[in-house]
Amino acid sequence: MTLLGLALLAIGVGDLIAGGLGGEVKSARRGILATAAGLATAALGFCLTGGGDGWAAIALHVTVIAASLGWSIVRVSEGGHARPLVAIVALSAPLGLLTAT
Repeated sequence: MTLLGLALLAIGVGDLIAGGLGGEVKSARRGILATAAGLATAALGFCLTGGGDGWAAIALHVTVIAASLGWSIVRVSEGGHARPLVAIVALSAPLGLLTAT
C-alpha cells in the first residue's frame, strides 16, 4: 500500500508540472519533464520510507514511468481533441498492476 501511495504522490507531482493547476498539457516535452519529476519524487519517497527490496523499487519506478508518461502525453490535445478515456486507462492500468504485486 505504501508503494501505491508513493506512486500516486509521484504522479501527482508530475501532473502539476505537466499541466499546472489548469490541467492542460501543452506539449509532450512537458510530459517528459513531468515524468522525470515524478521519478525523482518516487526515488526520494522510497528512500525516506525505508524502501524495501530491489523488486519493490523497480516496480514503483516502472509504474511511475508508465503511468506518468501515459497520463501526461496522452492528454496533450492534438487539434483540440482531448482523449480523456485513453488517459484514464493509461493511468489506471499501471497502478492496478502495482496494486496486484
